[in-house]
Amino acid sequence: MENIMRKSILFHAKTANQLEKKLRQLRAELHSPKGKTVYANLENHKEACPVFSPRVGFVWDSREEALLSLEEFIQFLTSHSENPGEWQNSTGIYRNKGVLPGVQKLVGIFSGQGTQYPGMGRQLFKQFTFLRKDLDFMDRLMKAKGLIPISKILFPPADMNRTKKYFLESRLHHTQYTQPALGVFISGLYRVIKNLGFNPDFLAGLSFGEVLGLWASRAIRNHSFPEVVLSRGIAMAHDTMTGTMMAITGKRVGELSERIRTLSDVFVESWNSNNQLTLSGLKTRIEDLQYTLQDEGFTAFVLPVSGPFHSPLMETAKKQFALSLASESFQPPDRPVYSNLTARPYPENSELIRNMLITHLVKPIRFSEIIENIHRDGGFTFVELGPKKQVTPLIENILKNKPHATVTLNTGNRKRSQHLLPFPMELLTFFEGYPPVSCITRNISKDGCRLEGLPRSLGTKSGLLNIQFMGTKYLAKGKLIWRQARIAGVQLIHTQWTREFFNTIIRNLPPQPDAGPDKDQDRQLREAIMKLIVLGYPLNLPDEFTNQNFTEQNKSYPLCNNSEPDRLPLHLDPPH
Repeated sequence: MENIMRKSILFHAKTANQLEKKLRQLRAELHSPKGKTVYANLENHKEACPVFSPRVGFVWDSREEALLSLEEFIQFLTSHSENPGEWQNSTGIYRNKGVLPGVQKLVGIFSGQGTQYPGMGRQLFKQFTFLRKDLDFMDRLMKAKGLIPISKILFPPADMNRTKKYFLESRLHHTQYTQPALGVFISGLYRVIKNLGFNPDFLAGLSFGEVLGLWASRAIRNHSFPEVVLSRGIAMAHDTMTGTMMAITGKRVGELSERIRTLSDVFVESWNSNNQLTLSGLKTRIEDLQYTLQDEGFTAFVLPVSGPFHSPLMETAKKQFALSLASESFQPPDRPVYSNLTARPYPENSELIRNMLITHLVKPIRFSEIIENIHRDGGFTFVELGPKKQVTPLIENILKNKPHATVTLNTGNRKRSQHLLPFPMELLTFFEGYPPVSCITRNISKDGCRLEGLPRSLGTKSGLLNIQFMGTKYLAKGKLIWRQARIAGVQLIHTQWTREFFNTIIRNLPPQPDAGPDKDQDRQLREAIMKLIVLGYPLNLPDEFTNQNFTEQNKSYPLCNNSEPDRLPLHLDPPH
């Protein structure tokens, strides 16, 4: 396939018929003998769209893709000539018959924990010196507190021992590392799109995302932001040993609130949408409840977080975070930032902002109310800023019967599962005449598989494991774990042989695809910007995401002191 620099192309016309004619003409020119030259010259195509003009935007990797998408879109125009409003498809084509009527307020929504993945932001950190300086600055803060530098966890060297590499990547799900990683990546994502003209009227965030909202509104100063993020993550890590969280989805989820109040050591952590809530609590309580709710028809799964956040079990974290914030000063937000605590905008008073941030750790999140209140106050287009598509589906559920639009800047790592590592082996457990249980991971699944005759209470049974790996059979002692008559996992008894065996497995795993591929990340960002432009918001189309586009941003909006030397993380290659 012929590959030329990726292009973001916007077309408009006075009428939809004229727009269709323009696209047909372009298609004919791309098919002509001069097609390669025509495609190459598209980088000089600039159109300022008049207000309310029909418009269409494309993101193209090659002339072949341009021809295919033009054909698809022309067919769409022919068969939907009377279709009002906007349309989009999965290949980066966005169309609006006329931009959104009136002034539709823009909302920036920052996602929270659970969205992180190894390698996230690799391309942004490669391309922008000012973001690498921020990453380096966070590394130095973490090393000063005895923590592993976050760049080493996100981007371990390719030649690192695989056992050590997987160990480092597992640290990313520990909150003292999760929050600094998300803080640096999402703040960088915001600064990139802000420099292209993104100027939201309202800000909000889910859990940790609220801290980013306060920073984006300048309530938290740039020089304070890394310390606030790191101290919050460290404080919350102290109450994580025995707790976890679980998301529950179902049509009758609203009926669970009263029921949860009667349970000990389980709390509603967040009202996410009309059909989803999140619980926090002790691991044993949460895991037992998971299978009970699944038997009742709910979808329930434990989240990849390391503690019972936003519950009374975080009281120690609250006290430690309060000590960390004692010397911090806050400013009035320069635009409304909606609080998880009250579902209303933060006040201007510095002391009240501090107290609300601290109390936030032990109180549930009122996310559904936040979205409803923002929409009632005029918010229309909700833009999710984060590594994955976390809050966009929630917003679409909350506002499903109301006019609104959603845009996701980054839908996440498309090539790498965040579940346990797939092992190229089969574990078979035999005990007391039951049929063998086969699994391809250390845990069979989150739901488990039901076996006849197992008691419904939590239990374990020791037995022999017949492990088949690379054509060789091994016998080892282990445990079968069950809850609610479902197999919940297989656990090998820890011995020196067991440790050596699992290290052998890791070393022999086939190479994993790199997380967060550069091409996808660049394209997703371009597509999000294009959709906002097609909707009528005044953003600039980037010819190329380079440092040169961000000279002023680098001078005026860094997290770290510009006098610091530009020391780059060791594991990131400079941009070519």
